[in-house]
Amino acid sequence: MSAPLKLVAADGEDLEIVSSVLQDAAVPVGEMSYVAEERLFAFVCSRFAWEGAARDGARGRVYERVNCAVRFAGVAKVTQQGIDRSRREAVLSLLAIRAGPGYIGLVFSGGGEIRLEAGKSPAAWTTSTTAGRRAGGRTTSGADRAWPRPKRATGW
Repeated sequence: MSAPLKLVAADGEDLEIVSSVLQDAAVPVGEMSYVAEERLFAFVCSRFAWEGAARDGARGRVYERVNCAVRFAGVAKVTQQGIDRSRREAVLSLLAIRAGPGYIGLVFSGGGEIRLEAGKSPAAWTTSTTAGRRAGGRTTSGADRAWPRPKRATGW
């Protein structure tokens, strides 16, 4: 098994790299949490292991998914549009992560978007994955152990 892929985004250019790694990630609505007191928004998703496919592409390796935990620190406010949060079992497809002045937008297929507002200080964007573990079936991600589910998650 390869070492986990860990990325930290400190600016818009870094965030573009994180966005490309997470392109087409499957994000269950019930796996997204916001903890206002800690200014933390986090989710668990299943993403394509693009880095393994590039490395092993010559050997004809089939693309696989790995589970991934993503967290955004420094979040003052979370808003959303086009997402029914009451359907916790629904799975969204993440198209892109975009940085704007004072916010980060998580753009999903079907027109849904979650906007993370940074307030006065810029957010620190971090993503970490458990590489080499296939997603799906009964396999657990390990990502939920890396970042335990917040105990004081609030509505957003």
